[in-house]
Amino acid sequence: MHARIMQIFTRVLLFALLLNSVLAQTAVTLSSLQCTANDVTVIGYGVVTNEPCGCVGTFNAVVNFTIADTASADRYCATIYLCDGTSTGRQLLIPQTVPGKSQNIYSVTLPNYSCDSGLRCFGAISPSGLGQVFPKGAACPTGQCCDTILWNVNSGAQCPAPTPIASQCRHQQVCIQGKQATLTCASNCNTTTCGPYLASLQMCATAIGSTPYTYFLTDGSMTRTRISSNACETFTVNVTQPQQTFRGYIADSAGCQTFTTTNVTLTSIPSLAVSLGVFVQSQGCNGCGTFTATITGGSGAAKSFSFAIDSNTPVVSSSNVFSYTGAPDGRCHIISVNVTEPSTGCSAGPALQRITQCVTTTTC
Repeated sequence: MHARIMQIFTRVLLFALLLNSVLAQTAVTLSSLQCTANDVTVIGYGVVTNEPCGCVGTFNAVVNFTIADTASADRYCATIYLCDGTSTGRQLLIPQTVPGKSQNIYSVTLPNYSCDSGLRCFGAISPSGLGQVFPKGAACPTGQCCDTILWNVNSGAQCPAPTPIASQCRHQQVCIQGKQATLTCASNCNTTTCGPYLASLQMCATAIGSTPYTYFLTDGSMTRTRISSNACETFTVNVTQPQQTFRGYIADSAGCQTFTTTNVTLTSIPSLAVSLGVFVQSQGCNGCGTFTATITGGSGAAKSFSFAIDSNTPVVSSSNVFSYTGAPDGRCHIISVNVTEPSTGCSAGPALQRITQCVTTTTC
């Protein structure tokens, strides 16, 4: 029996430690003024579950909040007061009892909630850590109130929990997540690699209808689709343009579409190419003159040119014009050029031209 009691005690202790750890990571406390209990807290975001397809204006939102009670005893009539800029704010009553040492999901209705709100956070973080229980006066020094969750410690108390309560409250930022589709670059974003490259884009659905989802991704020239029950999907895309913009939307199982809140624009460095113009002989000189290298693509950064005659040691220059002086040996010589961008690593070549040196007594 003693071992069994110790086992139960250990489990309770571990749960309490884990719960406190979770709260420390997710609860954004705005103020400690008046609130000393801090038993009850909202974990993460409230999630809208019923935003209509093609919603315009407002609707009566059903929001699921995850609420935890770190105390051993139950808490009653937990009430969330949201600061939304109005004189009375939004009062959300949790109708069920919040059991001690628990974390549960509770549904509340938020009338006249704006369509397409995405992620919306209420309240303000006070830089001085001061505040009052909403809606009693101006709460935070910034001129905005602090969102507050209040509760009663006995089942016979007033419901919803009245304001202010000396200690049975918690000031924290409360966020509500509505229907939203997001598109982000997951890896290999805006690389300095020359020419086409592969990047990974991730599209995610939040509070978007029922699965399976159909993901649509396009850059205007191609469209990719994928049917999935996953909340996020990753697409590998080929970036071939100096600037390439991707956009998308997600359709739920009923066909209701939610467009991504942002587009993703990826950039690439156009492939570097080099060509070598024909030999331009200097006036009055047989076998001496210039070759001019022409480049396309690249980043516009400084270039380094490497000119060579046959297999001889190259001549490196920042100029794209190569002055050639050859011996009149009557042979065909090959002129080659390579080009690099030291700052990006882009390179191209070799480009070739041929010249025949005629036997002559003319000197340069």
